[in-house]
Amino acid sequence: MNDGGIQLAAAVGLAIAAAVLVLAALSRRKRKSGPPVDQAAADLNELTGQLDALAKQLDGKVDQALRRLDEALAAVDAKTRQLLSAADAMDGDEQEERAAAGQLRAPTRKMEILRLAGEGLDAVEIARRMKMNVGEVELLLGLLKIGKKQTSNAK
Repeated sequence: MNDGGIQLAAAVGLAIAAAVLVLAALSRRKRKSGPPVDQAAADLNELTGQLDALAKQLDGKVDQALRRLDEALAAVDAKTRQLLSAADAMDGDEQEERAAAGQLRAPTRKMEILRLAGEGLDAVEIARRMKMNVGEVELLLGLLKIGKKQTSNAK
């Protein structure tokens, strides 16, 4: 949340606290004096209107931030699809040779591991194909799974 959103949330909180104090004062005055206090009721109505306006502003800012986040996620998804397509386009033998020689770059290796896992291969089979340690493959799959959860929770 940006500074404007924090300030807006703080203002809403203060307005709510003020409304509670006005209600408490009205309650005490009713018990002491008997007749309702019209000015306090009018103040409370004004505060309620201000709270509604602040809530609408906060809603708009949150919606705007969510739209920007959705756009960023769509861009990331498009780039991921591009990378997966490029990895698929590479000849499988060439990938294995480059992986064996340690020449396959880390992002490409991660994408290949992710692709193989998506095909239903377990960590042992992926490690065999990629000529990697099983523990390394399991670690990468675990990290990729955590990253997916964080991304989906953000939506």
